[in-house]
Amino acid sequence: MTAYEDLRRAALEAPDGPVRRAPGLALVVRAGIAAWMQACRSVTGPVLSARPPSSDTPRVLPGTVRAEVTVLLAEMALAAAAEVA
Repeated sequence: MTAYEDLRRAALEAPDGPVRRAPGLALVVRAGIAAWMQACRSVTGPVLSARPPSSDTPRVLPGTVRAEVTVLLAEMALAAAAEVA
């Protein structure tokens, strides 16, 4: 993630300011972010999570969060339906 943030910062710097070099900036400009990600993966290998998710652990949202997500999704669905109608 740090490499991406360095790359992003270098790409967004003002053209009249000092030029920062970021590894891979030329690759992004020439071939795009997907090529940069592939190059990073080939050098560093796949990123592994510190703790793989257990299939025994249920993934349940707390009640208040679940209610808020439900309301949000319902509002999105109603807004999309109103746009279509």
